Amino acid sequence: MRGADLKRYVAELNGCAFSRQLHRMRLLGLIKRVAHTYRYYLTRLGRAAIAAACSPSQFNIVPALAFAN
Repeated sequence: MRGADLKRYVAELNGCAFSRQLHRMRLLGLIKRVAHTYRYYLTRLGRAAIAAACSPSQFNIVPALAFAN
């Protein structure tokens, strides 16, 4: 993924704030930069973090909405 591709999904961040967030994710080890490019990829830790963040919404929120009549 490229930073420019991700920027579309986080329009509330300006250029500097978005760049800081990318840097922070790199420091935390969630993403890694592909050498000599502007591209990033998710590390194993990043994939686990996304899976953990998606898990509660899939198993708790969505079934609860089905019974919320």
